[in-house]
Amino acid sequence: EAKKYLCGGRMLKPHPVNGAGGRVFAMKTQAKTLTADRVLSSRWQAADGTTAQLLVNWTKEDIRCECAGRSVLVPAMNGVLVRE
Repeated sequence: EAKKYLCGGRMLKPHPVNGAGGRVFAMKTQAKTLTADRVLSSRWQAADGTTAQLLVNWTKEDIRCECAGRSVLVPAMNGVLVRE
């Protein structure tokens, strides 16, 4: 499904992803922390003009978030394509 967007499509500015939160990491080599989004996203336009946003959850737990006014469940260590 995502192939027509990711292969031959063009990247667009993504819609905000709300409610997913971040995860804090302690840096072993420095006394600093790093916060990374638990759901990563990118938005694409296919050659046929349709658009979609890809949401990727890299954590080991399911995450419910909001994107473009929709509630979306992104399964653990998986991705979801949200068509517009």
